[in-house]
Amino acid sequence: RINYFSPSGYINQSLYEYPDYTSYRNAVYLNGAIFLEKLRENLGDEIFFEFIKQYTTQYRNQIATSEIFFDLLNDYTDRDLTPLINIFIK
Repeated sequence: RINYFSPSGYINQSLYEYPDYTSYRNAVYLNGAIFLEKLRENLGDEIFFEFIKQYTTQYRNQIATSEIFFDLLNDYTDRDLTPLINIFIK
């Protein structure tokens, strides 16, 4: 379903950096879902879900930056995620 729209674009840009809503949706929501899927594949289910649980618990009702996301992620893995990050994060 997601791939039907051929999402592209970096997932961490400001809303105002996208030329229109469709570009924003494709990058942030659709490409964001693909990023999380690829992250899960890299980490494995156990680590991924422990990380996501902690992230959502710790930052519930807050605005969390990509820095916060990756700082916490570093507590859960020492894998080099640079290739994955370079595809999705500007």
